[in-house]
Amino acid sequence: MARHVCAVNNYSQVFYAPDSLEPVAAVRNVSEGDMLGLAVDPAGLVLAPGQVEGCFTSQVISMPAFDWLVPSWSIAVPGESSVEIHFQVWTERSWSMWYPLGTWSGSPRSHEGKDDFGRVETDTLILKSPRSLVRYRLRLKGAQGKSPCLRRFDFVTRLSSRAESPVVPTTSTSPATPSGLLPGELPAGDLDLPVSPRSQMAENPSIASRICSPTSLAMALSFFGVEVPTERLAQLCYDHGTEIFGNWSFNASTLARFGLAGRVDWFGDFGRIARQLESGHPVIASVRFREGELEGAPIKSTAGHLILVRGFSRRDGKPYVVVNDPAAPVPESVRREYALDQFLKVWRGVVYIVEGADQGAGRESSALQWE
Repeated sequence: MARHVCAVNNYSQVFYAPDSLEPVAAVRNVSEGDMLGLAVDPAGLVLAPGQVEGCFTSQVISMPAFDWLVPSWSIAVPGESSVEIHFQVWTERSWSMWYPLGTWSGSPRSHEGKDDFGRVETDTLILKSPRSLVRYRLRLKGAQGKSPCLRRFDFVTRLSSRAESPVVPTTSTSPATPSGLLPGELPAGDLDLPVSPRSQMAENPSIASRICSPTSLAMALSFFGVEVPTERLAQLCYDHGTEIFGNWSFNASTLARFGLAGRVDWFGDFGRIARQLESGHPVIASVRFREGELEGAPIKSTAGHLILVRGFSRRDGKPYVVVNDPAAPVPESVRREYALDQFLKVWRGVVYIVEGADQGAGRESSALQWE
């Protein structure tokens, strides 16, 4: 059985013609997988001429033991084309079912799926016991002469702090706070990226209370010079399966539509966020808290909320996290500073990393269409 070893908890595979690429972690090439009905294009993998369906199956990937996995990707799905995302894990004696991690299209949709070894909850694969061998399958479907274009695929894993069964839910709709998140190494001095504020509460009242994630994403896009109406972005991120706007995979993967690269990740300490900020990358973080747990927050409590982290500061020797909290009632009150010790207690470790311009830019072709 062929295996690919990844020494860290994230994996990235690029499919466009590589140039001078700076990898996220271990970057794989197109040859490391099986293709059926597909063709290699400078922009990425596309359907071969005359094909209406195709499939890419990765080789077996060896990861540090994990029981939690979330994917993200850069895939263009013009018109009514689509891509189905599946994962499979080795269970010592056999492969698990192909777990459905979503259908990516103009109307993206999550799916349910479970067997004796694990289950899918919205955007997250949760396993009953740790596994280390995994592979993924991407099924491309064309429509009306248009082909999807697969440019990059990522996934992040972690070994949760929970014991064995029962499984504690960790998805965006059923959150559980990981224990043991640490401050990490905080750089000297203060840092505050100039991210323009947006308030979700200023949007359409019918969805305003539900769009913290796309609002945070819209602020990140604006930081990189891409102005998108918040409601428009919310429509692109909307999960037609669970009927939520906060699907982690769908939100992070929408960045590629606007020429930016990004991914879902999981950090165990704030120092890793700080390093991203120093690189000029805003970080969108998932939090949950009860009343009194996060002083200065515009809402009393939440079972799951996304905020944009833009910097860090110190006051009287105490470290603070500088954020744009989209739940603030007006844009003028969006910027907030939360005590780092309180932030670590309410942050769930999940982040969207917004890396900036897509490193595959300049290797597009007529095969790449976003509409």
